[in-house]
Amino acid sequence: MILCECRSLGKVFNTPEVARVYIGSFWDNPLHFDMNRRLFELEEQDLFKDIQSLPRNAALRKLNDLIKRARLAKVRWLMFQIFPIIFTVFPLLY
Repeated sequence: MILCECRSLGKVFNTPEVARVYIGSFWDNPLHFDMNRRLFELEEQDLFKDIQSLPRNAALRKLNDLIKRARLAKVRWLMFQIFPIIFTVFPLLY
């Protein structure tokens, strides 16, 4: 069930990968089950690691976005160069 909810989040965030969902407890009292406590502690550590890595990942994400936009601009430029040739060579098809 959690996997289905995560896949739905991928559609909302407009990214190819599934967004990471962290689990935890906001309960003030001590947890009754050791397994849950250990899981919540591990999730908390993962969350803090991801938060600390945000500045490093932001620069890489900006660079990847710039490369993607440059590739799209190049493809569009090539399309505008080729379309007039196609329309003059095959005018009856369009």
